[in-house]
Amino acid sequence: MNTLNEILSDMIKQDMQQRGITRYHITDEIAENPGQITVGVNETVYIYYLCLKHLPPPPLEITLLSASTQIIYTKGNTRCYYRGNVTGQTGEYDYIESSRISRHLSGITITRKGTIEDFYIQYIKVKNLNK
Repeated sequence: MNTLNEILSDMIKQDMQQRGITRYHITDEIAENPGQITVGVNETVYIYYLCLKHLPPPPLEITLLSASTQIIYTKGNTRCYYRGNVTGQTGEYDYIESSRISRHLSGITITRKGTIEDFYIQYIKVKNLNK
């Protein structure tokens, strides 16, 4: 298991314990170019990966906003991978990614500045099964 999976797994376990949730169901989901992510009653979403397949012209900004959390992704807080020469001073970005983990207890609205068109978000949805 890689480090991100271990961190995410521990984060979910601790969160469920702190909230007194002993029974829950986990699904791993991907949303392509989403404008929103639905979080139902008795659900929690953990965003753990965002990937832009190409660098758009500036500004690069994607905001995830729920009632409990706001996360803003920019060129400054994501990893950029180049094609072209080794130094990255010429050529264009091959893709941009972030493994920043955020927890959301309600629906998530995703807004974009600029012409960001081709991206996806991976997340874990945890459904509380306690009665």
